[in-house]
Amino acid sequence: MQFGNVLRLLRQRNNMTQKQLADIFGVSESRIGMYERCQRQPDFEMLEAIADYFNVDMDYLTGRTDIERQYTFSPPAPALELTQVEKDLIADFRDASEDSREDAALILRRSAERNRRSAQNAG
Repeated sequence: MQFGNVLRLLRQRNNMTQKQLADIFGVSESRIGMYERCQRQPDFEMLEAIADYFNVDMDYLTGRTDIERQYTFSPPAPALELTQVEKDLIADFRDASEDSREDAALILRRSAERNRRSAQNAG
């Protein structure tokens, strides 16, 4: 299936008019019509925006595959809530010299490794 046909299918499946789609992407209604009639091809940035909007892969949008979403990505993990002590340590680490950072990292790695070994021996 060609890009224009896929675009029309996605637009209609989402009960949208060409005008609504044009407004979303900041282009003219006639441009959307030309895309759908395969009289004009969008640039890469527009293809990417359309694929993102409809949550489909670029390969599906351009007619290279019939699989709408071949690759799924996990949502980003929620941000960690840092304690004030952790925030202070990060600030101190950033302010330290490169040698001091390396020393601190080595100390933390050794401590973490000892804790892991202790937990394994206890379990």
